[in-house]
Amino acid sequence: MSALQTLLYVDVVQPFFYRFGLMDYNEDTYDALYWLIIGVLEIAVTYFALRPLEALRPVEQWQDCKALRSDVIYTWIARLGIINIAFFFMLQPLFDHWQSLIAIYKIPNIDLDSLWPGLTDRPVVSFLIYLIVLDLAGYWYHRWQHRFGVWWKLHAVRHSQQQMSLWANDRNHFLDDIIRAAFVAAISLFIGVQPNQFVVLVAVSNFMQRIQHVNARLPYGWLLERLSSVRSFSVATMRWATDMKARNAVAISACCFDGGT
Repeated sequence: MSALQTLLYVDVVQPFFYRFGLMDYNEDTYDALYWLIIGVLEIAVTYFALRPLEALRPVEQWQDCKALRSDVIYTWIARLGIINIAFFFMLQPLFDHWQSLIAIYKIPNIDLDSLWPGLTDRPVVSFLIYLIVLDLAGYWYHRWQHRFGVWWKLHAVRHSQQQMSLWANDRNHFLDDIIRAAFVAAISLFIGVQPNQFVVLVAVSNFMQRIQHVNARLPYGWLLERLSSVRSFSVATMRWATDMKARNAVAISACCFDGGT
């Protein structure tokens, strides 16, 4: 991965920046390239893993797929990672300052790696812990989006799809994307996530969410049916949407797939 990152940086980015007088942004761009590479790989893995399932075992048959074009555009914009990586690096100096104050005044700090020395400090284990924490934070963030009227009006863009597919995960209002990026970056820095881990954590989380939206009949089983299936996701979505409609008289359109439909 680092070899590809260096190759793109030396042969593509640096000549481009030099040509247009943008060398002041040269240093930060190398780190941002990692996010872009992971984003492109995420789309490739998602497409080659889930698209055949949508073709072979679709939940819903479509005569016209033009509605998916906007979702594809949303996906490519989101997966370039510009918003997320910008917030992560903008917040890094602030959290470094906070970490210094914590050390000076001996305030207890959250260090998930040291919860169980010899176990939680292992890379795979710490990665899974971070993933669970961020997934839980994302769950509550989503609940808040459905609870507060103004916030819901931004989030309603996400629920405007008429067709669920592997591309449906990234449709959202730009301002809501910014708020979520700041929220996730702040929590990640607070619990000690490193930049490279942060990029991969977001990619894995996004892939899990795409499984929730995929237009395919998958054998989830009892547990995964409740954690990541389209059915459970859609039922929860419709329940929240109904509640918000009663509170704010906001009309939305949301797809709800049923295994027997």
